[in-house]
This record gives sequence, C-alpha cells and structure tokens, in this order.
Amino acid sequence: MKLSSFAYDQNIFFSNRLVKLKEHFREYLEWGGFPELVREELKIETLNSYVDLTIYKDLIERYRIKNYRLVKNLIKHLLTYYAKEFSVNAYFKIVKRDFAVSRETISDYVSYLEDANFVFFVQKFDYSLKNQELSLKKSYISDLWFLKLGFSFSPNHGQRLENLVFLELKRRGKEIFYHREKKECDFLIREAWSMREAIQVCYWLIDVETKKREIEGLLEAMETHGLNSGVILTYDDKEEDLSVAGKDLRVLPVWKWLII
Repeated sequence: MKLSSFAYDQNIFFSNRLVKLKEHFREYLEWGGFPELVREELKIETLNSYVDLTIYKDLIERYRIKNYRLVKNLIKHLLTYYAKEFSVNAYFKIVKRDFAVSRETISDYVSYLEDANFVFFVQKFDYSLKNQELSLKKSYISDLWFLKLGFSFSPNHGQRLENLVFLELKRRGKEIFYHREKKECDFLIREAWSMREAIQVCYWLIDVETKKREIEGLLEAMETHGLNSGVILTYDDKEEDLSVAGKDLRVLPVWKWLII
C-alpha cells in the first residue's frame, strides 16, 4: 500500500542515520513541533508562558470571555483526555458544581478553542448524516508540546502516538473519521464518496490480547467499508505484512510512515 508520494533516501534505513532519525522521532513524540530548547525546565517554562499569552489571553480578548477559570479548566481537561471521545454534557456534569455555567457556554468555549486551532474534533462515521452528527467526537490537540500541561500519572504513549498520526493525516489534507461498532478503529480516510484507508494506531503489539483487539477493530472497519487492506501503525514494531481473514494488514512503525 503506497501511503505517500514523498521521495526519500531508502539508504537511511540501513545506516547510522537511522539511529539519529529515531532520536528525532522520540523527541518529536515527547515535545511536539515547536522550536527545540536545550533544557527540559526551560521547555516547561516556555510552554506555560506560551499558553498563557497566546491561548488564554488571545481567547479572552477576542471573545470577551469572563470566566477565565473555566477556560483554564476546559483546556486542562482537553489536554488530559485527548484522543478520546469528548462530550459537552459529560464535561458540564463534572464542572457544574464548581462553576456557574451553562451547557451553552461550555459549547461556545469549545468552539472558540476549535476556531483557534488548539483542538480538533473527529466524527464517528455513519451512513446516516443525522446519526453521525449526534455521535460523540474524538478530540485531538494541535501540537504534542501542549500535552505536557495535561494531568496524568503515566506517559500515555499510545494516546500521544494516535494524536501524532492524526496531525500528520490532517497535514496531508485527509478527510478523517473514526469507526466504532462492536469494535473500534482509530482512523477512516475518505476520498470523494468512498473510504480509502483504515488505520489503527497502537504503541506496541507485543501483548497477545492487545494485538488481537487492534486487529479485530481494524478488520471490522475494513469489512464495514469494503476495504481489502489496512494499516497498523506502532511506535517501533517490526515492519511486517499479515494476512488475516482474507484481508491484507501492514504493520509499520510511525517514524517510517511519516517519511514514505
């Protein structure tokens, strides 16, 4: 399956340059696409300053927002639960006791963050437009750098990798959906009037149950949309081609997918 027409030097995969390539990829996954700083403490300090000046300040001035605390809380929530389904109603139930706020105000604030290209939303695909619009959307953050400000006790490598893949698909100008029926597939790519690709993202496929779950979700999406091949993107699993239930599956590390 040809994923991109971008030309690259294939010798990079058989030289010391591959080590450097993977180092840059790890850095990007950890810190995103903003200019690199030397020390981690400076990165965090710069990140906090950037968010205060260009996100909070910009939103408050542009939209004359009065509830500054709620905006900060909403951003923290989105940075914590990214690459997951987001519901205004569910978030309202969480914050209604602490903030005098309506569902409509929260919906407005979410729209402001979307207009500012801070957060993006992906719809679940459905052949009924009504059902598609009523379904929950998955949220993704505009740069991995911001995720350092989320609240988490674990690195969330899988979510980071999925967010990274979303950003690259958006950069490539793809029309993106996700699939959920009995199983889930992270990304469906539509061109014109038909589905062209089904993509599953998983940090590692080492665990047997994880591999089974990811393959089953991908296969369900492929079967539903008449696709004969699909892709599983991982952090650094061995590249391989699988044949499962009459379908062709390609396992590919994300760092390679980004440049081919």
